[in-house]
Amino acid sequence: MSLERFLYGRLVVMRPNASAFDAARAMVDNRIGCVLVADRHGLLGILTDRDLMAEIVASHAHPRDVPVGDIMTEDVHALPVDARIEDVARTMQEARCRRVPIVDRHGKPIGIVTLDDLLVEGILPPRILSDIVRAQLSLPSRNKARGPIHPGRIYDTVRDPIVRSAARADATYTRFLDLVGRHTGLEEPGPVDRVIKVVFGAICRRITPDLARHFLSQLPLTLKEHIFPHLDGPDRRITTGRLEREIESALGVHPLRAREILEGVITALTTWVSPGQLETVRGQLPEDFRIMFPRIESDRRREVEVDMTPLRYVSG
Repeated sequence: MSLERFLYGRLVVMRPNASAFDAARAMVDNRIGCVLVADRHGLLGILTDRDLMAEIVASHAHPRDVPVGDIMTEDVHALPVDARIEDVARTMQEARCRRVPIVDRHGKPIGIVTLDDLLVEGILPPRILSDIVRAQLSLPSRNKARGPIHPGRIYDTVRDPIVRSAARADATYTRFLDLVGRHTGLEEPGPVDRVIKVVFGAICRRITPDLARHFLSQLPLTLKEHIFPHLDGPDRRITTGRLEREIESALGVHPLRAREILEGVITALTTWVSPGQLETVRGQLPEDFRIMFPRIESDRRREVEVDMTPLRYVSG
């Protein structure tokens, strides 16, 4: 049995720079549990209602400020339309997932098969469906080791504000690391963490302490705690040239690559911090810093104007 019956339907495909708010509205309006994320080249990832809970609600992030590309799952296991239902079941069990996108020969999403579809259609034996669910429940989590399908203890995060706050801070900083990593091309979190602390530490030392404190209030708590004790600016010795040399030293890269990384970090900054705060910080930076912001901000506006419209496929 091919997968043609699962083409289109209530399938919603969004661009990676659409907001988490747009994704949530699309899920509610279409009564679906996920959206696919794609660009003109093909499928990029999947964002589920569970992802929104974990990445937005649990971390107290603002859904209008978070692109779906920052929180989607990139490791998507898709199948061609000529695959069989048995292939879907095997993929769900091996990948421990509930949803398998269908793509055309160019890799573009044209449908999706969900575990709910398999249950409603009744086209798989109960034993196979049970194996799929058990495979998903066997994944490890904060309170459960890999293998068991239930948590090993009751964990009352509602009554543990310290743990809850730490978890939110960790989730926010991880999302920030991912954002900077995408814009700089750095794939490992260690180098991204180092370059973030180098660049934002230098910017905060180059401006006045009062402005630095306001600026840090919009950055992840983990980064704020690292930089806050060193606010002794404005240090007029800090220039882009000096900062690029620090990046070279911290990451062991050549000068041109250090410049690319610095520009990537600033690009990420323009998508995280409010425009008003950026303008205020820019006003206290020297000319060699300031010229990096207007160009990148202009590019960002053009990208949003072109790409924010969701790609939505419906049957009919």
